[in-house]
Amino acid sequence: MSDRIATFGHNKRNWLDLPDEVTSKILSKLNVVDTIDSAKVCPSWRRICKQDSSKWRRIHMKNAGAQYHNMKSSGVKILRLVSCFDLTDKGLISAAAKLPLLEELELTYCRISSAPLKAFGKSCPLLKSFKFNKRRPRYRDVCNEEAIAIAENMPGLLHLQLFRSEMTDNGLQAIIAGCPHLESLDLRKCKNLSFKGALKKTCVERVKSLKLPDASLKRLRLKSRDSTSGKEMLEVAKENPSLEEIKITNLSFSKETLKAVGKYCPLLSTFKLNMVGTLYRFYHCDKIALVIAETMPGLRHLELVGNNLTDNGLRAILSGCPHLESLDLRRCYHLSIRRSNLEYFHADHIKALKVPFPDW
Repeated sequence: MSDRIATFGHNKRNWLDLPDEVTSKILSKLNVVDTIDSAKVCPSWRRICKQDSSKWRRIHMKNAGAQYHNMKSSGVKILRLVSCFDLTDKGLISAAAKLPLLEELELTYCRISSAPLKAFGKSCPLLKSFKFNKRRPRYRDVCNEEAIAIAENMPGLLHLQLFRSEMTDNGLQAIIAGCPHLESLDLRKCKNLSFKGALKKTCVERVKSLKLPDASLKRLRLKSRDSTSGKEMLEVAKENPSLEEIKITNLSFSKETLKAVGKYCPLLSTFKLNMVGTLYRFYHCDKIALVIAETMPGLRHLELVGNNLTDNGLRAILSGCPHLESLDLRRCYHLSIRRSNLEYFHADHIKALKVPFPDW
């Protein structure tokens, strides 16, 4: 044992000895947050990270904490911050001053005031697209501060998304007047808008692509980082009966919640419930498969990667979803049915099948 340890220690390699081009290729596979952390390892890695200018033209962070303070590249053109609950007004205002070439900005599920919006408007004159989306408020509130900040400081906007904004007609009027070049405007779930009369007429006439407050979602994607609760999922299903596609990754919902999804979304044709990684693989069983079979008969495309349904669950799905065209069963290791047996379960209508094992 000691000889092997000694040999291992003798052959141990120093990552800093790698050529710069090899290190750069490795680091290029990382997301922005991991790249920022890598830059702290040593001066040479920091230099390599800074040299890759393409990495810093597009920044997408989820659940980021203090890492955004390290954004110092003036070449950033696209910035997306999603569910970054630790963001502060002061930090964002500081970041805005360092991003003069920014063209696209998204702030989704971030708890901030209107002050950073003013800062981005003043510091980023090339800003063309802004998405400012909120979670469901705990109580009905009225607030036009953010709308006025947009209207007064972002006159060059072409695309604006304000999902669940608390603004009223006055806020919308300010935006229409202050952003004369708008081509697309998303006002879904803006419950305080009456959107009638001259205001509605002006919006319809001036904006090419307009999504009204009562418009329904057609596609929904949720990941573990979105921290969506069963109650929130239930509310989304009730509010969006036109949903056609749902993709859920590494989130566990009860069978009651998924029953509600099937009940309230009769047009659902694509459902993806994927568990990636061993931590999640055993969260679902035949109970979920039975819910899908009983409440989603119109499905044409189904993904169940990493779920632990058994042969009984698969039989129920094949029987209850007769219109399935594609079925993804990768990493469903509890299945014993083989491809050759599927014809006995009336599965000949499935055109695209992905199996748990290569030799399945």
